[in-house]
Amino acid sequence: AMSVVLTVLSILCFPLCYGGGAALCAALFYRRKLKGPIALLDMASRKIAEKDLDFAIHWDRRDEMGALCASFEEMRRALWENNRVMWRQMEERKRLNAAFAHDLRTPLASILGASSVLLEQKNLSLEERDELAQDIQKEAHWLSRVTENILSVTKFSGSGVALKKEEEVLEEIVSSAIVKFRRHHPEVAVTVERPENILLAPMDATLIEQVLTNLFENAAIHGKNATAIRVTISQEPGRAAVTVEDNGAGFSPEALEHIFDGLQPASVTHSDNRRNMGIGLNVCRSIIRAHGGDIAAENRQGGGAVIRFWLPREEEEEHGE
Repeated sequence: AMSVVLTVLSILCFPLCYGGGAALCAALFYRRKLKGPIALLDMASRKIAEKDLDFAIHWDRRDEMGALCASFEEMRRALWENNRVMWRQMEERKRLNAAFAHDLRTPLASILGASSVLLEQKNLSLEERDELAQDIQKEAHWLSRVTENILSVTKFSGSGVALKKEEEVLEEIVSSAIVKFRRHHPEVAVTVERPENILLAPMDATLIEQVLTNLFENAAIHGKNATAIRVTISQEPGRAAVTVEDNGAGFSPEALEHIFDGLQPASVTHSDNRRNMGIGLNVCRSIIRAHGGDIAAENRQGGGAVIRFWLPREEEEEHGE
């Protein structure tokens, strides 16, 4: 009987020892290989669920769990970057909305004031009535410009803007913008320097004309004592360039740092102004960059502001007159 018991025990001893050893190995493997990274991933999951992305995951071992932790960290960084971009866009939109509200308040107040005087003061002279009517027209024109810029900011704040680009003669777009500008600012002289050849470039003509109008308005309204604007159309390797110069006071040093941000107060845009044309310049940059070009500003030697933008073009697009 004893021999039978010993035989049974010897038979059972091997699987028990094997099972116990396997369990011990599994416990050691979990403790050394899995416990740390699983705890990290659990912590990361809870923080992400709480919308807290201010942490990092590091697991130095180059194994499957290390690769999983690295992938999880890459996902966290992508989420953090997306949230940061969204937050920045929301903050910029708030500031732009505040700037738009400021821009709209001034002309609306002027229009209401002038129209009230016209309605209430019955003994106004013809000259006084004409002057008030001109003020209303000027402020209404400014409201129109602000509205166009608001629509453009809304359009370019999203992604995948579809431009209606066609081959256009750049000089014709400039001429059209000058004609519209002169209707409201006949006192400002505008001259154009043209290239010898007809300069074609792919563009959305309506949007490029809006850029030019914004630049002309900026010079006329914000360029203190500006009486002349010079537009230079030039051809460069692979691109067409337009330079708009005025003979006003130029930009302040603070303005040149943030001139195209669209967030600066009105007093920063030009040396002396009462309205925020920075939003118009922000729209200009958005439009030009959507075309694959860029825009820059500086002060002219001897006084005045200079804003220059360029659009990409192919060399074979060159045509003779």
